Amino acid sequence: MLKLTYTESGLRMERLDQSVEAFIAQRVLLGLRTGTSVTAQPSTASFLLVTRLPEMVELSAIATRCEHRRLSLSVGDATFTEVCLAGCWLTNSGNLTDSRTVSRQPVEGLLVAELSPMLERLLIRLWQSSNQLLQRQSVNFHQAS
Repeated sequence: MLKLTYTESGLRMERLDQSVEAFIAQRVLLGLRTGTSVTAQPSTASFLLVTRLPEMVELSAIATRCEHRRLSLSVGDATFTEVCLAGCWLTNSGNLTDSRTVSRQPVEGLLVAELSPMLERLLIRLWQSSNQLLQRQSVNFHQAS
């Protein structure tokens, strides 16, 4: 299972050896024990990857044959490709935003999605490589200024 955690400071991605159903059950049980509201609903979440990474060709091929549209890719521009994953969105009820309205507050929560282990590992590698490349470019930009 792939877990994407969205916070005010950014995105964290990790792979867990647990089913989505078991993870949700644990979160709901934790909410009950701590008196915290937890909302879970089918949804999608997106993140950006650097388009020019070599393994993006492999990801693109997988996305074209991905069943049930759990994974889709959209080219944003020459630099980035948007990856959209379908799964289950979990958040505290206070952070939930109606999909018909635009929230001015950042929405924090997490998306859990069950994909093949190979695809989950590929997405994590690409996300890590994208972040490393962007950090190096940022450092080079600041050094040149």
